[in-house]
Amino acid sequence: MSVASPPPSIGWSRQTLYWLAGTWLLTAALFYPTLRLLVQLWERDDNYSHGYAVVPISLWLGWRISRRVGPPQGGEWLFASLNLLIGLVLQGAAVVVRWPPLSYLALICILRGTLVAAGGRRWADAFNFPLLFLFFMFPLPVTWTSYLSLWLQDIVARVSETVLSLFVVCHRVGHSLRIAGVDRSLVIAEECSGLGQIIAFAAFAVLLGHLLQRSWWHRLLLVLLAVPTAIVANTLRVLLMHAGAIWFGTSWLSGTLHDMPALFSLPVGILLFLLLDHWLSTWPSPTASSEPVLAPSPGSIPPQRGLQWVIAWLLVGGAGLWLLQAHLQEAGEWSYPNLQASLAEVPLSIPNGNADQALWKGQVLTDQEAHLRQRLSFADDLLMRIYRTEEGDWVRVYMVHSRAGEDRKHHPEICIRDVSGAPEDVAFRQRVPLNAAGSAEAQRFRFWTGANRSLVVYYWHYTLEPVALEGQSRLQRLHQRVGISPPSVTVQVSTSGENPNHLAAVEKTLLPALHAVMEHQILPAGSRCGCDRIPIGLAR
Repeated sequence: MSVASPPPSIGWSRQTLYWLAGTWLLTAALFYPTLRLLVQLWERDDNYSHGYAVVPISLWLGWRISRRVGPPQGGEWLFASLNLLIGLVLQGAAVVVRWPPLSYLALICILRGTLVAAGGRRWADAFNFPLLFLFFMFPLPVTWTSYLSLWLQDIVARVSETVLSLFVVCHRVGHSLRIAGVDRSLVIAEECSGLGQIIAFAAFAVLLGHLLQRSWWHRLLLVLLAVPTAIVANTLRVLLMHAGAIWFGTSWLSGTLHDMPALFSLPVGILLFLLLDHWLSTWPSPTASSEPVLAPSPGSIPPQRGLQWVIAWLLVGGAGLWLLQAHLQEAGEWSYPNLQASLAEVPLSIPNGNADQALWKGQVLTDQEAHLRQRLSFADDLLMRIYRTEEGDWVRVYMVHSRAGEDRKHHPEICIRDVSGAPEDVAFRQRVPLNAAGSAEAQRFRFWTGANRSLVVYYWHYTLEPVALEGQSRLQRLHQRVGISPPSVTVQVSTSGENPNHLAAVEKTLLPALHAVMEHQILPAGSRCGCDRIPIGLAR
């Protein structure tokens, strides 16, 4: 929808601009904690490095629109108050549960409420696009990006292998490529998946469709085409990196030259995208009809008074949020119990559940434990053992405890499949009960480490429950539960997967025995057992 321009004689009054600047300053102060976290994310995660450009672009778009529609003529305080109230409530909820998408919705509501207070709903509608464009400075849920990154890594690895095999001998294992004549394997890491390019190209598609005033179906197609365009551009970048590794070696890949191929592939992707837009523009499309700006509705208030109303709302809301944060901070931190015993107290001899003799005899892997303790700075306790039977079967047991819950970031499928490059037999995945009641389960995986060799992994974890403190409100408990990672213990049992009888013995005797030892000798009462994996982003 487009709006007609007002008479050129009408201009912005200085008082209106002053009050508008005041609302912006208060809004920035209200969302300062959120903006600080966003800046840290843009610095840390290359997938969102474009976030720095989103706010300036939105401000520029708003300035263009304001020149077209003119200054506000009269606001609607009732609808403005409703928007502001919803925005403040959403920001309060974001403070309690620490979830950035709520802050985005809160920011949109408050900014729109400011516009409605100054010029009414129809005038504020003209600024909907720059408000919604702010979406691109907020992160997507890690669950989505983790799965999307893995899917993109697989596509890039497969396409790269196919193209490179036309010129050189190339072998792919998982997301690793082994090229004849190259001194080491080249891994398609998460940053090579092209997720950041897809997000940036999607933002570019939305912006391009708006600036060129494309039809709604044209804009939708542009956003959809952003995905394959970004994949093509990123695959070209990866191919250039592999070509450079063949010609110049791999030492330059770990330096500042690592991103040099993007200086060629990114412009190629933008050019390809512009060609697609030009091709779509040749299709017949209906022209959008212009709608004039409605006159101020009866009962509207002057813009200055509406903005003063917004400032009052923001001052009251800011005070309320400050009191809320003070209330949440009064609760302090959760108090968690310690383990009943060290992980070293796990018996070296694991008996059969129906016999007195030892079925599994363990051996401490001292050197591997010492090596892991140096690598895993978060580990408050660690165990590495190998258990064997008289028949020669073996299992490797790995346990790690972290008071900060950092052990939960271990994912067998990422460490073995994506980092080591061992393909996974997804059909073999199954949850294995750890007790007769079935209230505790381990997740089973199988990874192929050779032509006829496989590694079977059983994964589960324990989460310690906090000691409830008297006098805490429900908000304080909710804030602590969603914002603090509880202490936990991760258990991983791995073994060879060629012998089905051996796997059956592991699942029927060893795993339940280890679970019983953990419940009765190591963990405090009330600890919860699970085998789900928290969403993470893979960094190399």
